[in-house]
Amino acid sequence: MAWADHVVFARPSFDSVFDLPLALRQTMAAYSQRPELAFLVAETTMRGAAAANPAPSRVHVEQLLDAEIPDLGAEERERVAAALCHLDSAGAWAALRREFGMAAIDVADAAAWTAEAVLNPCAPGR
Repeated sequence: MAWADHVVFARPSFDSVFDLPLALRQTMAAYSQRPELAFLVAETTMRGAAAANPAPSRVHVEQLLDAEIPDLGAEERERVAAALCHLDSAGAWAALRREFGMAAIDVADAAAWTAEAVLNPCAPGR
């Protein structure tokens, strides 16, 4: 199912970690367009199947955090990256749909809001 996460649910590009909330909205909308496949991707990545990447945006998010918020401590950087990467996953989409029964637009809103809540205290000048 790794191909589906890269091809069917290709993530929008973002050049700033602060653009991730918008990218998450788009990714969650894509999952909602093909929910049957999104649930399979979520199950595959959560089970650790071969070639499944539970955090496909990790390297990019870490690079952006280093570039845009260089004074972020190592432990906080790790927590922020983990939270953002977890949000950017079929597993997060599936949990919000299944566990909370959220509609597609609500899932997208919740993911974007949460990413903003994680990033806002880290923003330069805060």
